[in-house]
Amino acid sequence: MIPPLGESLPNTEIFRRLAARFGFAEPCFRATDEELMDDTVDTADPRLAGIRPSQIPTRKALQMTDGNPLVLFDNVCPATPSGKIELKSETLAKRWGPAALLPGWRERKAPHPLMLISPSSDQRISSTLGGLVGSREAPPLLMHPKDAAQRSLGHGIDVRIWSDRGEVILPLEVD
Repeated sequence: MIPPLGESLPNTEIFRRLAARFGFAEPCFRATDEELMDDTVDTADPRLAGIRPSQIPTRKALQMTDGNPLVLFDNVCPATPSGKIELKSETLAKRWGPAALLPGWRERKAPHPLMLISPSSDQRISSTLGGLVGSREAPPLLMHPKDAAQRSLGHGIDVRIWSDRGEVILPLEVD
């Protein structure tokens, strides 16, 4: 997080100042950011494990669980009437129409033969911000051995990946 630049202010502070200028005196217009967070989220939720919303860390993900690891079909189930994964979904068809009854296939229209799929991680919120906090190290590009062999690429080299929107150079991990 960088400190505010120049005269910039958080939206909440701008709203507080506007409310005061317009004469709104109710407590909600004077509440601090921490008070707003604590008032918005149910602090009694057991998944918070007694942590106040305003105390949730901002530099790492906080897993909201009952203390047990999340395991599909053990303590986490799909939100479907059956509690199962529905490849044929009457629920979706009722909501979105007959086309949503079954999954469909659409051919990918792209000028490039490969597609970059960025994995989710509790170590980063986007590929722009990289890996661990404070880390300047680029994450590796994982590539299937067949794709690497077709391009005469070897494990550990730096590779340039690009699209019509931009490019990035990453270390290759053949996996």
